Amino acid sequence: MDEQNQAAPGDGARPDPDSGAAGELPPQAPPPPTRGGLTIWLGLLLVLGVGGLLLGLQELPAMVAFAGLFVAAQAADVDPRWWTLEAVLSTVVPLTGALAFSTMAAEILRGSAPTPLRVAACVFSAASALLSVLLVVPAVTRFITKRLFGAADSRALRLAAQVTVLTLLLAPPGALVFPGILGPLLASPGGLIQTRALGGELVGYVVLALAGVGFLIRRDLRATLERLGLRDLTGRDLVVIVLGAALLFAFNSGAEWLQRVAFPAAWASDQHVNQQMVRGLSLWQMLLLGLTAGMGEEITMRGALQPRLGLWLTSTLFAVLHVQYSWYGMLTILVIGLGLGLLRQRTSTTVSIVVHGLYDMVAVFST
Repeated sequence: MDEQNQAAPGDGARPDPDSGAAGELPPQAPPPPTRGGLTIWLGLLLVLGVGGLLLGLQELPAMVAFAGLFVAAQAADVDPRWWTLEAVLSTVVPLTGALAFSTMAAEILRGSAPTPLRVAACVFSAASALLSVLLVVPAVTRFITKRLFGAADSRALRLAAQVTVLTLLLAPPGALVFPGILGPLLASPGGLIQTRALGGELVGYVVLALAGVGFLIRRDLRATLERLGLRDLTGRDLVVIVLGAALLFAFNSGAEWLQRVAFPAAWASDQHVNQQMVRGLSLWQMLLLGLTAGMGEEITMRGALQPRLGLWLTSTLFAVLHVQYSWYGMLTILVIGLGLGLLRQRTSTTVSIVVHGLYDMVAVFST
């Protein structure tokens, strides 16, 4: 998630200080990771991982473990002593993906979808499981990394490439499997969203973004904030924030009206998910929901990923991560992601965070 010869075309991000674009003097090799930086990361990951397990926050330990993979990859990029550990850890994502696709294939076969659809989704899942296994082979991962990120290559980028490909492949079979998973959650007496889970998810997103860009390993705090596009707001930014949030809400309202008229079944399904998401939430919990989505998703997607993955692919990944919605809802989220990505290009991640948070809060209160 960190290296590339130059920023994605049209992304508007400053060249990465570690990149060395064509025509520039080759950058100095980054120093090996300090023992202090790695010690801090080890302690942070241990505390958050164990704390998340003890508190019953399922998302937090998973995201912390994921961040640990990026920490190891970043360390191996700058210090050969970590190559062996990283080589072992680099198999975690592919093998987990193979297990997930195999499980989904079995669930799809037991599902109630029409037979042709189930067969097609099962074949797709089996092929995706095979590709997941192939991602263990360094040459395969390097090939995909080059296609996604250009000529640049690093262990951190290879990990980002594995995650990107497998996440995109999860969308088609996930659309069949997820409703069966979501049903019991929607029927939960406590509601779909718990306050503790929101806090854990926000922390997980921030930790993942910091690990992805090499905080304390390749970059100090100032360079990390610059890489993530986090900066102070200006007066012009405040105007952009108001206009951006208003335009996103207007677009979503129009898209929802069209969905209700043209695709009533999809509209009813998406409305049911939205209503269950806010069921039982107090005012401050709704505010926390907007903050979590605004800060957490934006710092990871638009802050860490977009300067490397580009506007369109990042927005597609953003939509795929909302597989709980119908195809129409995911298409709407794709357009919203493009709008937030353009804000990141033209202004900063800070602006996209605030716009996303405001939009979500207005949307939550109007559900």
